[in-house]
Amino acid sequence: MRIELNGYETVEQQVDVRENESTDLGTIKLQQIKLAVQSPTPPAGPKIIQDAVYEGSIRLKNESSTNVPLTVTIGADLKSGTMTQSGRHGDVVVKFTGIWDENTLHAVTDEVVSAPKEIKWSPESFTLRFAEDGKTASYECFAGGKTYIADLSAQSAPVVKAAPIYKGTIRAVGDNRGTGVPLTIKLDANRKSGTMTQTGKSGDLVVKFNGIWDGTALHAVTDEVVSKPANIQWQPESFTLRFDNDGKNGSYECKANGKTYAASLTAP
Repeated sequence: MRIELNGYETVEQQVDVRENESTDLGTIKLQQIKLAVQSPTPPAGPKIIQDAVYEGSIRLKNESSTNVPLTVTIGADLKSGTMTQSGRHGDVVVKFTGIWDENTLHAVTDEVVSAPKEIKWSPESFTLRFAEDGKTASYECFAGGKTYIADLSAQSAPVVKAAPIYKGTIRAVGDNRGTGVPLTIKLDANRKSGTMTQTGKSGDLVVKFNGIWDGTALHAVTDEVVSKPANIQWQPESFTLRFDNDGKNGSYECKANGKTYAASLTAP
């Protein structure tokens, strides 16, 4: 005996049938065929690589008077990263996270990595639309009743071979009086955190810092004080370290109390 029904598995079994007798086959259960359900394939996104860097200038839509240098660095997960906006007072560096919708990343800023004292940053939402080849993108943000846009281009992100230790002398920009403050930067193995030592008449001030790479620049913020002289009052600061591609030389820059402090750094 063979039983077939669309959508169900075929049943076959042997039955003995005798003349002038009825045969009770009982209840025969048919098993429904389970169709394989394929998971939807997410749409292919733009060709973006980890740690890709995009640069451009923010301006008001339909205007050209406002130009704010913008750098967007895409993180390893390809849906988060950092955004840097540069102004007269220095760089504002913020982290962002986003959600992909085909070639568009809808993002929201959250943690402020570093910002000049004069700048009060408010979280913002923005969109990044990428070309299929990932070489160009556009930025758009609606804030304060205005629309801000920027055309972005992918940059060749150099690989920085940062040394573990750098030394230099901090001075206020434009002021060459005095001997300055000796500075030592020690980078941890991850090359994005470490300790900063400033040496003064009263002794060494040692603080830890953490930072985020943006091309050849490390935007860092100090946190825990490792050690300091009793008469020194330390306030957390944000600063930027920039390095040559070969890692032999670098620079330190910090904006505080209306002044810019800088140092040329050299690997011993």
